Amino acid sequence: MDLLVRPGRQVDELLRSGPAAGRSRRAATRRTAPAGRGPAAAARRNGHGEPFRYLNRLEPGDLVVLRTPTAVHTYALDRELPETDADNYAALDPVPAQADYTSPGHYLTLTTRTPEFTSLHRLVRWGHLTATTPPSD
Repeated sequence: MDLLVRPGRQVDELLRSGPAAGRSRRAATRRTAPAGRGPAAAARRNGHGEPFRYLNRLEPGDLVVLRTPTAVHTYALDRELPETDADNYAALDPVPAQADYTSPGHYLTLTTRTPEFTSLHRLVRWGHLTATTPPSD
């Protein structure tokens, strides 16, 4: 999955800049952080480059690679919430109980609108960090 990410956006800013804010061309994330505060990314399935067009096709075990200037972080997907309310902010919790995580860890949260061509609900996928390596030149 190729995704342009604007690093450094905080979750509270992400929530304030939801669909009504008109920032639909964004894919926003929190930088990789200490245990229990992993990155989150939200992006469109349709239009605006469609960065999460096929997010619904990913399966448990699929790898997502997040590249930063200082490291390459690899996450294995292991949980999905196929449909939830658009205002389900608990999906972004540091330890997302909806993903059945019970202890702090390095978790990735990916979210997009569903069903396709609507903004009625959200599709959420979670994964856990499996590796961090230096970036290659």
